[in-house]
Amino acid sequence: MNNEDNIITNLHRFYANIDPMVIKAFEADFELPINDYIGRKVVKESGKPFKSRKKINTVAGMTLHPKLNSPCWTFMEDDSYVECRRCQFLEEIPA
Repeated sequence: MNNEDNIITNLHRFYANIDPMVIKAFEADFELPINDYIGRKVVKESGKPFKSRKKINTVAGMTLHPKLNSPCWTFMEDDSYVECRRCQFLEEIPA
């Protein structure tokens, strides 16, 4: 499976397992639909590595933080999640 197929598979799995109200709430806070963020490279604003021990991870989807109830990115490289507000995209997101 190539990277594009992996992204599409993760996207379908992501949308199948999330409450539509969460998607609407998330999209109200962000400029683009969630699927436009899938596959983008991010770094932590703190400069610390992710659970994968890498400083750069690839967005696989979004979930809600279990304690803070805030949107978090999930990643292809590991099973962690990080609050969206704590990450920066490496490249400009096309409009």
